[in-house]
Amino acid sequence: MDRFTDKVDLMLLDEASQLPRYAFIAVCHTFPKARPVLIGDVHQLPPYEDPDMPEDLSRYAVGSVLQDASAFGRCPMLPLLRVHRCPKAITELLGATFYEGELVAVKSEAESLFELRSLCLPYTHPLVFVHHNYPHRREDTSLVNEQEVEDAIDFAKGLQKAREGCSVAILCFYKGTVDYSSRRRPAR
Repeated sequence: MDRFTDKVDLMLLDEASQLPRYAFIAVCHTFPKARPVLIGDVHQLPPYEDPDMPEDLSRYAVGSVLQDASAFGRCPMLPLLRVHRCPKAITELLGATFYEGELVAVKSEAESLFELRSLCLPYTHPLVFVHHNYPHRREDTSLVNEQEVEDAIDFAKGLQKAREGCSVAILCFYKGTVDYSSRRRPAR
């Protein structure tokens, strides 16, 4: 990378809300002639902080470059408020919750998924939350909620039965749950 240090004029740093201060310093030092452009959303994930790191050290070393740059108004900003990939109802929900109503949906209203009615789920909104109180168990450093996985698989099977040829993804955020669900997924 050393041979490129003087050849880079512009650095586009995407997902900048997750960019820790120490990494920003390192990349700016590596490419001293480059102008950094931070692309991100302060309402999204912050940089990872080791929970064992002392708070003062974390604030200094990790911080949030994007949050600091936008909060203090030290840099020109170009707000991108048009949402192209998300259904209108979800954009409006996110806009009202996190963006003071400033987001603009490009997509029109989503179709109702009447197939969800047969699963006893709400069907008039593109976003459905299923709240439960199922117990979870710890597996190494992860968590597993077996009943939640079983419900997700049942919903997926029901949706595939009601809507032939559709594909369904079940996303899990804990490694233990991913492992459990991959063992339980239906055969193709």
